[in-house]
Amino acid sequence: MWIHTDEWNCRIACAIIQWQITVLTEN
Repeated sequence: MWIHTDEWNCRIACAIIQWQITVLTEN
């Protein structure tokens, strides 16, 4: 069951930010 919540949005945002940092660091 999928529930769209602000908490999930924060988790996704944090994951994207960490991914961006990793990409920028590797490059």
